[in-house]
Amino acid sequence: MINMNKLLITTSISIALTACGGGGSSDSSPASATLKGTAIDGYLTGATVFLDVNFNGKLNNGEPSVITGEDGSWELLTTGTYAECSEYVPLVVDVPVGAIDSDYGEVTDAYQMTYPPAFAIASDQEIKNTTPLTTVVWGTIQKELHTEGEKLTCDNIKASYDVRERIKDRLSEQEFRVAQRYNVTVDELYGDYVKSGDTNLHAIAAALVPSMKASYADTVAIEAGNPTAIAAWVEYFNGDWDERGQFAEGWYKETYINNGETQGWSSVTESVSDNLKTVNEVVGFYKGTKQTVNGLTYEWINTYTNNLELTTCRASEWIEQDADTSFGVKNVFELSLSTASACEAVNWADHVDIVKQQLTTRVQNGNDQTTSQHFFDNVNDTGLGNLVLINPTNVAASELNAVNFISTDFYNEDSYGAQYWGRIQSVLDPEAGIAQRTTMHSETGTWSRTITYTNGTYSEQCSYDAGASWTAKTGDSCEP
Repeated sequence: MINMNKLLITTSISIALTACGGGGSSDSSPASATLKGTAIDGYLTGATVFLDVNFNGKLNNGEPSVITGEDGSWELLTTGTYAECSEYVPLVVDVPVGAIDSDYGEVTDAYQMTYPPAFAIASDQEIKNTTPLTTVVWGTIQKELHTEGEKLTCDNIKASYDVRERIKDRLSEQEFRVAQRYNVTVDELYGDYVKSGDTNLHAIAAALVPSMKASYADTVAIEAGNPTAIAAWVEYFNGDWDERGQFAEGWYKETYINNGETQGWSSVTESVSDNLKTVNEVVGFYKGTKQTVNGLTYEWINTYTNNLELTTCRASEWIEQDADTSFGVKNVFELSLSTASACEAVNWADHVDIVKQQLTTRVQNGNDQTTSQHFFDNVNDTGLGNLVLINPTNVAASELNAVNFISTDFYNEDSYGAQYWGRIQSVLDPEAGIAQRTTMHSETGTWSRTITYTNGTYSEQCSYDAGASWTAKTGDSCEP
């Protein structure tokens, strides 16, 4: 059945401000803002703290920066545009070889730590304690958002309520997961465990540092080996605290390279030894390409998954018209294979007999304020069996007009012979006080919607009369 959550269209710590720009909320534009914090593994002296305005993990020209003092403390004055961005971007601590760690002395392997964007943090602590724990909280989220195609920039986050709420939700989930894993409070994740004498958290943080050093060193190497890549990074993570919750306890290495839509992107996850030196096996990959040709978009994605939830090899081919009102087909192949190498070696032309074809329609209007997508699985006879494993240059966009028998009216409830179907509509700023309204209905006959308000709250509602009236959701779902 269609996973409605996956199809859903994308739905503080205070900063001490100098007295010449006002407060630090999203509705103000401070002329200057003073940020204060501490860099901690043990206390780190000689590390560089900077505001990562473009989310690339590098200190670029103009980005405000400061060197940490003897007890790891720092104070950073930002002005103008940087002050405006200070709540919406992460802080990065570069720990170079030669920096001094109050626990271990001179640092011999460089690494980085990060602190999440201030707007998204529920903690009210003014001092930004950047530690291995805050790095675990934010690092995975930023990489996942980037992999999913989220455009992370100061301007984009400032301008998009939806993006801000998405980051807040993800950060809140990760904070809870990490805090629960170590049996601490969320506030303690952002605390100074050296000052408080919390030997338990101190030991946990120290145990995470080797993975950060390995991630940093391997990222530098992969960037050097892929100089034209849009993005390239390596992350070591432990399945026991990973936000995705899909992996068994143990260490894993994820390598991500994005060479652009046409040349493609790939994310490969491998299990590794506890000392992070030996690769055991590939436990997952996600590889794809996308191109626009002949008035249509063609996307090919190949995935392999071997984790706590399932083991499967899947490929999907999505051909869709490139227009405000578009029709398309998505061909999905799935095999039960036990190794990544077997999945990668599959000749999908040998398996056209197992393909499941999904018909899709999409409508975008109202100056991009309203978007609806419609998915129909297992239609009896699509009449488009010829559009399987096709060279997109040999397809005319007009061929997909064969799908236009499916109404693009979001409220339509015809199944058109599909075993499963779903319609999802997202409306941005539909009325005063509401930032987004997302409504869904499917073959079950049940309607649901989520309303996100401009003040940051949201409500979930159900309808049992095709959207004519709505009541508050009382259970886990709107199913009767």
